Amino acid sequence: LAGCSRGLLTHSTGWNGGTMRAAGAPCAAWVSIRRDRSRTLPVARQGSPASRVCGLWSSWIPKGPSRSRHAAVAQAATDAVGGDDEDPRKVLRVGPGTTFRGLLAARREAKAKAKDEEGPEGEAKVERAFRRIIAGAEDKFKVELEEQPNDAQALYNYGNFCQSIEDFAMAESLYQRCLAFDPEHFDALNNLATLESEVKQNYSYAAELLEKSLEIDPDSVDAMFNLACIKRDFLDDVEAGNALVQRILQIEPRMSGNPLIEGYLAGKAAPPAAEPVDP
Repeated sequence: LAGCSRGLLTHSTGWNGGTMRAAGAPCAAWVSIRRDRSRTLPVARQGSPASRVCGLWSSWIPKGPSRSRHAAVAQAATDAVGGDDEDPRKVLRVGPGTTFRGLLAARREAKAKAKDEEGPEGEAKVERAFRRIIAGAEDKFKVELEEQPNDAQALYNYGNFCQSIEDFAMAESLYQRCLAFDPEHFDALNNLATLESEVKQNYSYAAELLEKSLEIDPDSVDAMFNLACIKRDFLDDVEAGNALVQRILQIEPRMSGNPLIEGYLAGKAAPPAAEPVDP
């Protein structure tokens, strides 16, 4: 969106993982220590072909009678972010073949440059360009939520999208609303734990969320590993962290050769979070 905090491999919802994030890049999801976990969104299966910016996630825009409504919402989103005449791809210096991961990296670089050269106005221009490019994709989630404002999964789906584009404040709000309707939504608990740990450094609350997720799925090795890292690295509870890792090895002995487990047992800090892969 990619255990709660630091990590590599897969994201619990299929948005993130597979590559290490760039230095200094914010976390967008949670660590999974095994590749075969398949908690994925129907529209973003792991291993799916890379989406392209020129027609960003066009498969999410429905065909048929509802398409006009989606198009209207997408246009409204574009209008809301401003009417810059300049091609947004030129602002971000991306081309038609740019992947989603590349688009996020381009936004970071363009914002850093704009901050130095133009200040807040330049940063705002970059963000408007980015939002114009993703408006069609975001539309799918906005319409879904508009049609089902009290549906936990619709709230989660939009929150997961926002987390993937690094709109962490909106993602947190949507996850909290999701959990208000479904307190046992496993993926919302884990992704919210990521935000609390990586973005807000609220490690006690992140641990609380992961502990609740383990009440729902006691054998989730991903949640256990992330909780172990938080316990050891941030809450000074080495004993509890070690016990969780030993529990992982009891459940899945083959994990003894996993690089993350080996690093943990060697006393190394967990690696940085994975950045989003192409939906």
